[in-house]
Amino acid sequence: MTLQPGADASSIVSRVDSGPGCSVKDSFDRLALERHGFRPLLRGAWFALSPEPAAGWREVRPAELPAWESAWSGGEPRSFFRPSLLDDDRIHVLARFEDDAIVAGAIANRAAGVTGLTNAFGDRALRGAAALAVEQAVCWETEKTAGAEWLGDLTVWVRD
Repeated sequence: MTLQPGADASSIVSRVDSGPGCSVKDSFDRLALERHGFRPLLRGAWFALSPEPAAGWREVRPAELPAWESAWSGGEPRSFFRPSLLDDDRIHVLARFEDDAIVAGAIANRAAGVTGLTNAFGDRALRGAAALAVEQAVCWETEKTAGAEWLGDLTVWVRD
């Protein structure tokens, strides 16, 4: 993943796996990786989110993580996220509850003065989770999100 807009393509490629399936998230949409054997997997954009406070949002407790994962995966039982994720002060698993059931959620990751929201699911989850963010909430999506301001483009590259 590029962390600076002036990242050098050759330098980035020299640090990643050289096999098929290797991917690079070009956070600033500035790399030309075709000559290195990559193709665009998806193109999206960074968005600043306007919070939309909604009742029922709170941080998930460790015992609730399996239920959160099941809601996130559409009802499939999962053990994708390790409980130790909840021990990191920068990461918060958020959910909106209705009658004790999780109906929406997102993962908030605080870094570089913003709160990045990922793994969002459920009706208006990004804006609801943004209301719990300490700093400006941001996300990246392949389509414009309602109540969001475009910040810049990004590309995820993959090597075949």
